[in-house]
Amino acid sequence: MIGKNTKMKYEHHFYLNIFFAVIFSIICYIKHVQNFNIFDFWAGVLPYSLLITPDLDSEKSKVSQLWRFVGLGFVWSPFKNFGHREALHHVTWGPFIQVAPVWMIAEQAGINFGMWFFIGAVFALEGHIWSDKVYSRCHKWIK
Repeated sequence: MIGKNTKMKYEHHFYLNIFFAVIFSIICYIKHVQNFNIFDFWAGVLPYSLLITPDLDSEKSKVSQLWRFVGLGFVWSPFKNFGHREALHHVTWGPFIQVAPVWMIAEQAGINFGMWFFIGAVFALEGHIWSDKVYSRCHKWIK
């Protein structure tokens, strides 16, 4: 029986992101994708799967609790005003909102992230967003 919760768990998002990122990495390696930088790609996938996710707009999410635990919950607090699954779960604006500040801070600090870092970050964020959409639709369909 399916419970009332129509939201995926933090761990499930992480496992799905890792699964698809491994498959993507293998395909890029096999196909000899020009300039594919596996280190930069995974440097984008991991933090955006674990620490900077679209669920930062929810007070109850594990990732929000983690940011509050280390005393940095205020960083993402403005997004809680939009409501869960609104701005940060938007297919276009969500990844932009979450990647742009990291890019701007890195640029100011003189850190030049490669293109594959941002591809990895957007890959993880879009994976989260689309897995939520599919999970929610399937849950409604099964009911």
